[in-house]
Amino acid sequence: MPAAPTIAAAPEVLRVLVVDDNASLLRFLVSAFSANGCTVTQAATAEQALALIMEQSFDLVISDIKMPGLSGLDLLRAVKGKEPGTPVVLITGNPSVNSAVFGLRHGAYDYLPKPFSIREIQELLARIRTDRRRWDGQVPLPAGLTEELSRRQAGVEVMFRIGDLALKGLETSAFMDEVLGLVGQSIQSDAALVLLRDEQGAFTCSQQGAGPLVTRLLTSLQRSFGELVGAASRETFAVATNGAPLDAIAAVIPGVGHAMGIVCLARETTTGGFLPDERDMLAGYAQTTAVALQ
Repeated sequence: MPAAPTIAAAPEVLRVLVVDDNASLLRFLVSAFSANGCTVTQAATAEQALALIMEQSFDLVISDIKMPGLSGLDLLRAVKGKEPGTPVVLITGNPSVNSAVFGLRHGAYDYLPKPFSIREIQELLARIRTDRRRWDGQVPLPAGLTEELSRRQAGVEVMFRIGDLALKGLETSAFMDEVLGLVGQSIQSDAALVLLRDEQGAFTCSQQGAGPLVTRLLTSLQRSFGELVGAASRETFAVATNGAPLDAIAAVIPGVGHAMGIVCLARETTTGGFLPDERDMLAGYAQTTAVALQ
């Protein structure tokens, strides 16, 4: 008896929101996704799309980046705030953008470079459906973004722990040693130091890491320490290493009316540079440390 023919399962019907201020491209998107097993909702602006995502859920959001008013990146952040597991694909006019870097920086599932074809839309939908089957109806975040979110979550925990340390009544030097240890656990570095200025203008130093690297880092800081501390910037800044194979960043620990010191981290260039979110975390640690010291 001949075997019964195998009937291929129908593709999953996806709820797709497409967003573009270009009317002809919007019509193309609606037609292309509708023809490939999707229920499509359209919006001509990010503002319209925001109203829609507040009312209903979507399995996929496709949006142009550059639009009048709010941008596609603004929409991306809103979608990730409401439904972190919803994949967002951004349409870009720059075909040279590397998709892995793009996803790492903005949290997009992927991007579509203009001009794109129905074939590329079909390939995108195939990946989305495969990921949903693999992950029980969800689409995982890009690997780089998952790592970044994990780092940021750990960074928030470090800030809480710095606050807890302030309640223990430790001497300033002991407190800073503990803070430097927490910072080192959160942001990998080969050398780390904190310089604090007391009321008399004298500086004390807490340090961790390889001695020669710390010495080299301290020497680099000393050349412009007064200027850096006086600036009291809330952002991290690069530290000149005079040709040494180091990537060094620092953040000012502000005080009342003037800066109190600097926290600085360095890596051998063979280890890799500091990522943007790591720089943000270091600035946050400096601000939290300043509050704790007061």
